[in-house]
Amino acid sequence: MAYFYIDFENLHYRGLLGIDELPKSDKVYIYCREPDKSHILSFFNDKPFNIRAKYEFRLITELTKNALDFVLISDLASEYRNGNVCFVISKDKGFDAAIHNLQKKNIFTDRSISIAERSYHFILDIK
Repeated sequence: MAYFYIDFENLHYRGLLGIDELPKSDKVYIYCREPDKSHILSFFNDKPFNIRAKYEFRLITELTKNALDFVLISDLASEYRNGNVCFVISKDKGFDAAIHNLQKKNIFTDRSISIAERSYHFILDIK
């Protein structure tokens, strides 16, 4: 089981590439602000995806700078403490310090789900 935290504000649709390849045991959290909400919902409604993984939208209503990033990393910290493998899907390097602080044991960053999924299988193969 893997958890994916999508910084939609940062990558938009590129970060969702590969979501239809994830197994049903994975969970995807998509973080967006109000202006992006209608775009992302229409993306899911307009495309004939066969998405097996569970996914959830996290609408960030706080207007403070980096609010989305702080909510994302606090959610990730909860799953990481449970021993789960986590991926932050973003090109934002601001997450690196928080991830380093969490020991980087089972937390990775990538720019799309497809790339992260390949990394995850590689990690499983070498364990």
